[in-house]
Amino acid sequence: MPLAAILDSIFGFLLNWPPLLAVLFVSFLISLLSLVLTKYTTNQVEMKRIKEEMDANQKRMKTLKEKPQEMMEVQRQTMTLNAQYFRHSMIPTLIMLIPLGLLFNWMGGHFGFEPLHPDQTFSATVMLDNSVNEVTVNASEGLDVLGNATLSIEEVKGWFSTQKQAIGEFKGKQGTHTLTFTSGNQSVQKEVLITTGKQYASVQETYKDNVIKSVTLGNQKLNIIWRIGWLGTYLISAIVLISVLRKFLKVY
Repeated sequence: MPLAAILDSIFGFLLNWPPLLAVLFVSFLISLLSLVLTKYTTNQVEMKRIKEEMDANQKRMKTLKEKPQEMMEVQRQTMTLNAQYFRHSMIPTLIMLIPLGLLFNWMGGHFGFEPLHPDQTFSATVMLDNSVNEVTVNASEGLDVLGNATLSIEEVKGWFSTQKQAIGEFKGKQGTHTLTFTSGNQSVQKEVLITTGKQYASVQETYKDNVIKSVTLGNQKLNIIWRIGWLGTYLISAIVLISVLRKFLKVY
């Protein structure tokens, strides 16, 4: 079974939740697992000692503003303690790295953008090699090309170079469709998922060794809180949750 299908079977129920609650749930779950792992894979007695020494040094530095030499010595000790604390926390960090990366990839694939809905007009931006002078698009059954199938090419000025791009507009029925972009004798395909649900195909597809460099669908970014996406929401909530759970679980 593909990894994506495994993650869907485990966390797919979150797609039926409001995005904010889904992200908060994942944030809570990861924060809890991370702290439990830290508690049982590290020497908590030693980490508590290091943490208390660092806190004591922070308080002491406030009283040494008029004694720069002594303050520098306390800062040096604190840096050494920080390094020791970091070494102790490396094991749980490394253990969490792979599953966290996989879950982040899954979250980005489901909560990063709004899905494309039936009969909703959407765009596809095609980035091209500067040698390209013509690009055409063909859509599979159930997906309509709005306008000319030969796309208009324009130059886009960047910081250090100029690139070419073409933008097409489309509308389709519910289902999985394919857009085929062709320039000369080279073609690339981009999957498009149109649904009433909360899933969507990969928004951007890149192509190596091709005059067509990438295709980006015009899915709107999904804002969870105001203009903050799922990752920003996760990070903010994780900072708060770890701070609260650390005290509750007595993890250092």
